[in-house]
Amino acid sequence: MVSRNSVVPACLILFLLFATTSAQQKTESSPSDFVLEIVFVPGVPPAYQNVPRSESTPGRAWYARFNQVKGWQLPPGADPVRAVNIVHFFRGETATINVSVMRGKKFHDVEEMVATNELAENQTWQVEALKNFGVEPFVIRLVRVGSTLAEPPAIRNLTKSIEVVGIEPVISTLPRFKLTLHNVSAKDIAAVKLEVRQGQKLLMETTPGGIDGTPFVRGGESVEVGVSPEVRAEPAAGNYKPTVPVGQELLIKGLIFTDGSFEGDNESAAVHESWQLGCRIELRRIVPLLTNAASPGESVSTFAPANLRSQLEALNFEVADTDLGGLRARFPARNQDSLKSWVEGAMHSTRKDLLDELKRFQTSSDIARFRSWLIAAEERYSNWLARLDEKNSTR
Repeated sequence: MVSRNSVVPACLILFLLFATTSAQQKTESSPSDFVLEIVFVPGVPPAYQNVPRSESTPGRAWYARFNQVKGWQLPPGADPVRAVNIVHFFRGETATINVSVMRGKKFHDVEEMVATNELAENQTWQVEALKNFGVEPFVIRLVRVGSTLAEPPAIRNLTKSIEVVGIEPVISTLPRFKLTLHNVSAKDIAAVKLEVRQGQKLLMETTPGGIDGTPFVRGGESVEVGVSPEVRAEPAAGNYKPTVPVGQELLIKGLIFTDGSFEGDNESAAVHESWQLGCRIELRRIVPLLTNAASPGESVSTFAPANLRSQLEALNFEVADTDLGGLRARFPARNQDSLKSWVEGAMHSTRKDLLDELKRFQTSSDIARFRSWLIAAEERYSNWLARLDEKNSTR
């Protein structure tokens, strides 16, 4: 059995397009019995984030919904703030919280640090430094809620090739479940579309998939997926408390096979194929740079982190119509601008992931460590491209 998180690297799930909630929870380690209560818009009930115990796997979520400071003007040449990012973990008796903003003309291309703080239980932090970026301050409070084991939601499966083996609660601060799925077909599955609904209302959606072009679950095998119901803030004793609305249902809406065929939801297939195409286009651009930099005959000093970063940032994000022809032919009913935007989103995200990896070497003089990372990165990204090229050649 293969174990996967419900959230995978950005080149497999486009949060900006799939998300229906204001905050996107991305990672969780062992529960700490604490959550962050985050007021992102005054007068709107807060959102909640689990606070992990491990510094090595911090919690991370970004908020695309926020208020702008009235009268604030974007400095000349600066890109607008598209989201507020909150990274956090529990250390000793306090939670460490890092707040940053994500900037970009269209996507989250640049992350800029705003402020860091330590909060003890029931302490509140109004992040005034966000005003420097034109964002009304978020209010963050550390709240103890204890660990829970919630009742699993009902499951409705609209696919033929996926069988639900079971769903069971996981001990966590906010309700969470382990969903076990079995691929009853002979074909490998690339991704599965999941929705959390309450009656006709869509609460959340996500599309877990394989990593770096690998299958999510191979034919005849099983996979474990972490899923969470929606949690809402309900008034309680002059404050709020996290609650789970009753009547939530987990819907398995569709799936995409690695050969490009799909069951159920056509939009999920269009997004996935667009995202894969964008990854492939971008990998064609960055793999040659990594291969050249990792070549045994090249000087390490020539390909220092700063130089590699400048070469990556000099690449454009243009998409040729010839690259989109096959995609548009497969999904003629889909909005053509949306298809292109999904492709561009994947290109931006793929390059940003690599640039984020490079950040760890910005202040390091350990050339040997950088060289070791460079060789591993070249192998990983080259193999990823080879897998996507192979899939494309068989369609």
